[in-house]
Amino acid sequence: MLYTTEMLRRARAIDLWVTLKGLGKQGVSELVWELHQKAVYFSELLKEAGFEILNDVVFNQVLARYESDEKTSKLIKEIQE
Repeated sequence: MLYTTEMLRRARAIDLWVTLKGLGKQGVSELVWELHQKAVYFSELLKEAGFEILNDVVFNQVLARYESDEKTSKLIKEIQE
């Protein structure tokens, strides 16, 4: 059977719905809070390592810069390798 993109998208939506339903409102709230706390912790570790944190960590994303754009690019390349 050939699966279409739409069928695969619907299957992922069902997985997401089941997960959210299983966690419940309180569980989703705790999950979001935990992700935020981990991002704050990660930003603190980066700051201690000499990175500049470029954003207020209000959810789960951390935007960091290392000394210069060139050094940041070099570090990213090394991490990816």
